[in-house]
Amino acid sequence: MLYEYILYLQGIELGYWKRGIPATLSLLKDAVKKKSAVNVSFSTFAKSAIDNSDKKQSTKDNLHSTLAVLNDFRSGLDFKDLTYTFLRDFEQYLREKGNADNTIAKYMRQLRTLVNEAINQGYMHADAYPFRN
Repeated sequence: MLYEYILYLQGIELGYWKRGIPATLSLLKDAVKKKSAVNVSFSTFAKSAIDNSDKKQSTKDNLHSTLAVLNDFRSGLDFKDLTYTFLRDFEQYLREKGNADNTIAKYMRQLRTLVNEAINQGYMHADAYPFRN
């Protein structure tokens, strides 16, 4: 039983390591307390974060809409896929679909919100922030 728990903790640590996040004791404690899956895709994380947030329903609907467009662009999106190049490609995809500048800005702003939440919850390292200049 103890061996299984150690393997569970090592799995959590490995999940952080794969994303380039140092597995600190506080991150491990939080992951165990929340019983949150560490080896999740960005898409899975974002859906869960939206559903569990205390935002207004209309905001949640908008975030889900952005997530659906992201999944149309590239399904199974992982945290490591979120790069500056990805953002440029996503913007180009939105333009080719005929979206106006304001619509593209809305999708990017909502994607940034989800990326910030991933960083705040320890799923993504701040150094990997794709919106940086």
